[in-house]
Amino acid sequence: MIETLVLADDLTGCLECGSFLASAGAHTIATLWPGPLPEGQAVIVDMETRHVKPEVAAQRVFAIANTARNSRVRRVYLKIDSTLRGPIGAHLNGLLAAWPAKPVIYAPAYPRMGRIVRAGCLFVNGKPLTHSVPEVLRAQCSAEAISVAGAEELRSLLRNRLAGIYVCDAETQADLSEISRVVLEENASELCAGPGGFLAELIQASGGRFDNGKQLRASTGLIVNGSVNPVSLEQTAAAERSGFRVLPLSSNDVAAEGDWMVLTTSSEAMPPETAAAHIADLVNSALRSRWFDSLTIFGGDTAYHVLRALGIETIQPLRELLPGIPASRIQVDGRDLLLITKAGGFGEPGAIAQIRNALLGRG
Repeated sequence: MIETLVLADDLTGCLECGSFLASAGAHTIATLWPGPLPEGQAVIVDMETRHVKPEVAAQRVFAIANTARNSRVRRVYLKIDSTLRGPIGAHLNGLLAAWPAKPVIYAPAYPRMGRIVRAGCLFVNGKPLTHSVPEVLRAQCSAEAISVAGAEELRSLLRNRLAGIYVCDAETQADLSEISRVVLEENASELCAGPGGFLAELIQASGGRFDNGKQLRASTGLIVNGSVNPVSLEQTAAAERSGFRVLPLSSNDVAAEGDWMVLTTSSEAMPPETAAAHIADLVNSALRSRWFDSLTIFGGDTAYHVLRALGIETIQPLRELLPGIPASRIQVDGRDLLLITKAGGFGEPGAIAQIRNALLGRG
């Protein structure tokens, strides 16, 4: 029986959520859409809905959520991008179509990643992203979006058990922790939504404890950046300045020697689907021509297409390698391969060196 089902709009968010559940001890399986729900204590589905039309996103969420409801899944968590990318209103509509009488507790904040919500406004690294998250949802959702100032106001509203979307303020990890505690105390955890940070707090509030003590080691790595986000482009430039072998995606030298190799796109990228398919072919070729212990991918779209090209359908989340950068395990040609994934717009300039050092056990 599935106890927790997470619905994610892209693969990097999917595996981030999977890393939290797995490191808290749940038997966790991540799966790529389309496909049946696998067996597992916690199942994470990458729905690939970040860039689809709203009606397609709503239908996909509803189809999976309705299957979950009929299978008596205890909790569903809708993973929503921390900067509100994608058709978030459509995702929520699809979820509520399966459970029309239930409230959805939505906490958009992710304080440890620089995302906070104050008076309904989402701030990213101190800059307002939108004036009002509830207003954004009211324009997109059929259900009422209710602004909630904090944990105690949430408690009061939940005791009335009104259906709708409760959009919660949170400026600190402590705020998010209090919201999670109230959700569990009021037995309102059936439907929750937000970035990965809210899920992590819900896990801890329910008694889960993250065990990141298991060592993850790799002596070689292929690092692939398919994101045109300036953050990822700077990370690959910084890696080249620090001595990494960095090759453009136009390179035919993917079988070159070297324990750590970086393949990267440029700011003048080809169309997303074309680029992702090209990158997938390159990675497939690189892994077939020589073996790496680890594969690191920047960008959820790129990760999805690469894994599809490798014939991967299910993934075993492990834990966070670094904050916001999860590690998982896949099998390629019958061999285990450590998979590291990172969202395109996330991380410090030295992220590539940090990932290598973590895998080499250099602290």
